[in-house]
Amino acid sequence: MSYQKRSILEMSHEEARNFLLKSESYFTLNLPSYFNIDSILNQAIDKMEDKILSNKNNSDTEINIVKNQVKYSDYPNINFCMQLNKTSNSYRPITLIHPYLYVDLVNAITKSDSWRNLVTRFNELRSKVKNQIECFSIPFEVESQLATDYKKELALHFWKKIEQESIRFSVEYSYMLKLDISNFYGSIYTHSLHWAIIGEENAKEEHNSFGSGIDKRFQWMNYRETVGIPQGNVVSDFFAELLLAYIDVKLVNELEISKISGYHILRYRDDYRIFTNSIDELHKIKKILSVILQRYKLSLGDSKTKLSDNVVKDSIKEDKLYWLKHDPVVKLSGDKFYKKPEEFFSDFLSYVGFTKKKNLSKKRFKNYFDNRIYSATVQKAPVHCQRFC
Repeated sequence: MSYQKRSILEMSHEEARNFLLKSESYFTLNLPSYFNIDSILNQAIDKMEDKILSNKNNSDTEINIVKNQVKYSDYPNINFCMQLNKTSNSYRPITLIHPYLYVDLVNAITKSDSWRNLVTRFNELRSKVKNQIECFSIPFEVESQLATDYKKELALHFWKKIEQESIRFSVEYSYMLKLDISNFYGSIYTHSLHWAIIGEENAKEEHNSFGSGIDKRFQWMNYRETVGIPQGNVVSDFFAELLLAYIDVKLVNELEISKISGYHILRYRDDYRIFTNSIDELHKIKKILSVILQRYKLSLGDSKTKLSDNVVKDSIKEDKLYWLKHDPVVKLSGDKFYKKPEEFFSDFLSYVGFTKKKNLSKKRFKNYFDNRIYSATVQKAPVHCQRFC
């Protein structure tokens, strides 16, 4: 079953606050059932209501919990950080933000004027890329009340909007280049969030603006460091998307100056899929993107960089292809055509030829069914199997 989704950019400031204060927004990873973070989050919500942290006590919009706003930044372990396996030899830090600091951040950005300005800025940046770059990772809410359904919709969303769209572009483009930003959340320069909100030139002049306040809040919750924001919550995802939308505009402008137009880019957070009919143009786009990212203390990772001339096959992640072939949890009951005996396919492949080259015909047919089987089974798989998405 697929649920109705609504982008965070379509929400009012009150709706956005309610969405961001859900426990699955506060911490986006799956936790064992015996861990319940609702109580600590609700305690902070009840105490702070819609106020922000301050050293003042004469305002209806501020709450005097600490003597000084930055005092809590003196504590290096105020948040709880856990290390998750990224690969067999590397780890990704995931942060459970102190609940009072998280509620403070949510309250700050969902004030009526602040939220309206953020959404306006987001839409302004997105309109400037002229559909050359499509982003499908803006946080969204689903109608279901179950956190497991939300996680499932995230998995299906990536499948439909990135992998299926990639397969569709295989008809139009001959080459695809996969890129990703190395250690993205851990490398974000907090000042660049201020730049993304009001522009670099304005940020130099307006040191007490709303954007500056967001910059400082991310510093305060990270021992006053200006590099890195906590990963594992929707607020960080939202501001990461705002920064990347700002970078998207820079990229489109530079490509236009370089007279590169025959391309299309799909972006899911810090993962890029670039489509062209020219390998030379792919390399030029990669170089231009690399130079732009350097301005914001970011860089492309080498390990996931992949150039492909088989767009259909490489549109699907390798771990998913392996899962389809080896994991016994895969169910084929929803795809009657694929249930035919293997002998049928052998005979069918020898009878039907998409091209004169028999091996290429078989290859294309196999790619088609790899895609078909995944479409038929991903919605039936248990939630723990959707971690590959």
